[in-house]
Amino acid sequence: TDGLHGRMRHPTYTAMMLVVLAYAITTHSWIVGVLGTLSAWFGFQYRIHYEELALAEQFGEEYERYRSDTPMWIPFTPLS
Repeated sequence: TDGLHGRMRHPTYTAMMLVVLAYAITTHSWIVGVLGTLSAWFGFQYRIHYEELALAEQFGEEYERYRSDTPMWIPFTPLS
C-alpha cells in the first residue's frame, strides 16, 4: 500500500487525535486535552475494532498480512 496507509493503518484517526491535541493547546485547557484525547481514543478504538473485523472478512489473508506489517496509529513504530 502506498502513501500514509503504507505507514499506518489509520492515518485519519491519527490526524483527528492531533487536531484534538492542537485544540487543547490553543485553548490552554488541560481538561480538553485529557478528556478530549481519551474520549476520542476510546471511540476510535471501538470503531477500529469493527472496521478491522470487516476488512479481515472482506480481504482475508491479504489484510492480515497488511495488519501484521503496518502499525495502527504511529508510523515507524516497531511491531512486536
